[in-house]
Order: sequence, then structure tokens, then C-alpha cells
Amino acid sequence: MIPRFLLPTVLLTGSILPTFSAQAQQKQPLNVADPAIVAESERAIVRSQEDLVKAQSLMKQASAAPSDQEAFEYASKSISMAPTGTASAKIRGSLVDSYTSIALRFAQTLIDRGDFTDKNAKDSQIHDSKGNLLSAEGVLKSILSTNPGNVRATQMLSNMEQPGTYNKTITPENSAQRDYVSRHINDAEKYRQSGRYALALRKYEEALALDPYNSIARKGMEAIHNADIKYADEAYNETRSEMLWKVERAWERPPRKSKLGRTTESLGRQQTSSTDQIVDKLKSIVIDKIDLNDTPIDEAVVFLRQKSKQQDKEQKGVNINYNNKAHSDPLTGSQASTP
Repeated sequence: MIPRFLLPTVLLTGSILPTFSAQAQQKQPLNVADPAIVAESERAIVRSQEDLVKAQSLMKQASAAPSDQEAFEYASKSISMAPTGTASAKIRGSLVDSYTSIALRFAQTLIDRGDFTDKNAKDSQIHDSKGNLLSAEGVLKSILSTNPGNVRATQMLSNMEQPGTYNKTITPENSAQRDYVSRHINDAEKYRQSGRYALALRKYEEALALDPYNSIARKGMEAIHNADIKYADEAYNETRSEMLWKVERAWERPPRKSKLGRTTESLGRQQTSSTDQIVDKLKSIVIDKIDLNDTPIDEAVVFLRQKSKQQDKEQKGVNINYNNKAHSDPLTGSQASTP
């Protein structure tokens, strides 16, 4: 509402209204922000915090990655996602240090493989998961772009330009072949330690097919052959001892077994008792008088058998045997006739 003391001036000149509007605008507070800008700022802060958490998680995955290349890729994603504001400067600095350590290790791995420059990577078709060329030169340059002034990255780049620092005759193909050889040898060593010699020999032979002058594979095969020789010696000794034992056992005579479990002493007493019974029986058979003159011996023996049976209480008699063979006269050599 316009004051009354200004109304005549307004009606007469009409120039006071713009002046009053300008003064009114100057009196408005300058620190009042637009709600849309405030909301966008709050969303940006939330996104920055979320990105920082994701960056930390990716760096943890990089530390636990099984290979240097996977670790480098996780670390690169972590750095690209980490915010650059002053509020997150401390955490980002820690992430940069971790990235630098992982990238330097991966750069050394690429140098050992013979992948020095982007030209080597292009010739050998070495790319990362995004299809970009992957070389030690590119990794070291990415370190310097993220962590300028890193002494070790600068030194490694300088050494790569020197002719005698690294063996540049090594190519990625040679390095890959060397990795295959190491893998075969490691598998062979595990098989050998577990006693599976056939599989171990096969792995050693595969390693020698790729690297004929590999002394580790030859030494491993030598150890297996020595183990086979030792086993053969032990098997020979075992078989020989078994055969000798069988021969010695064949000479063994089993102990004599007494009849009905009787000892020698009891058998002697039995024999003595049997003899006494025969003598007693002969004494009990008495023939009063007998005349066998002019009787053939065969008939006399038969008669004596019958007579002994008659005189025996048990009616068994005595069994008399007679050998009716002709005997030679020791003086004349002629056969003696039977009387």
C-alpha cells in the first residue's frame, strides 16, 4: 500500500512506482534458496554417499580377487566411482593408495609376460573386459593420471624406455606357454606327492612337450623312477623271503603222533603185557605125550594147532607158522630135503 504523503507525487509524475519497486526488491533477504535447488543438492549428497560406499565395496572385491587383472579392473571401477568432493577426500585418498598398489602389481605382471606397450598388446590381442588394450604402459599411465607424481610408476615407465632393463625378447606368447608349463609341473608335483605316479609322469611329459629343457620336470620324473626302483627292490625282497619260507617249510617234518594219545612209556608197558600174556598162554597149554616120528612137518604143524586148541580154555589155540622153503646145504650146495 502506497503511503499518503507519496500519493501526490505518484499522481503528478508517475515515476515513484519503479523506484519503490526497486527498493522493495532490495529489502528482500538474499539467503533464501530455491526449494528445487535445495532438493537437488540433497539428492546429490545422497548419491555421493552411495557412490562412496560402492567404491569401498569394489575395492574390497579387488583385494580378494584371484588374479591381478581382475583386481585391477575392480580397483579401476572403484576409483571411477569414488566422489572427488572435499567431504570424501580422506576416503578417496585411501582408495587411491589401494588402487596404486594393485595397479603397480598388475603392471609388473604384464612386464613379466612381455606385454610392455600398447603395440605388444595390439599384436597379441590382449584386451580387458571392456575391449580396451591392456599393457604395462597403459596401466602405469593410468596410475599417474590418478596419483600424479608416483615415484615407482614413473621409474617403471622410465625403465621400460631403457634398452637393457627388461628382457624385451619375451613375448606374451612365450609367457603364456611358460604359464602352461608351470601349471603342468604344479599338477605333477601334487600327483607325485599323493602317490599317483602315472598321472604325475603324464603331466611332466606335457610340460616337457612345451619346454623340452625344463629341468624341474626331469627331476620330478627322476624322483618317480627312483621310487619305482625302490618299490621293485622291496617287492623282490618280499617275494624272495616268501619263497625261501616255503622251501624251509617243505623240510619240516611233523611230530609223530602216538596211537590213541598214548606215550612211549605206555606203549612199552602194553608190549610187555602182551608178551606176558602169550607166555602165560603157552604155559597153560600142556600136551602130555606126542609121537611125531616119521610124520611130515606140515602134518605135524596142523596136529599141533589142533591139539593146542583142544587144550586151550578159550578154544583159540596157538597159531604156528612154518616156512616150507627148501634150504641149501652150506657145505655141499645141494638142497636139503624136508624130513
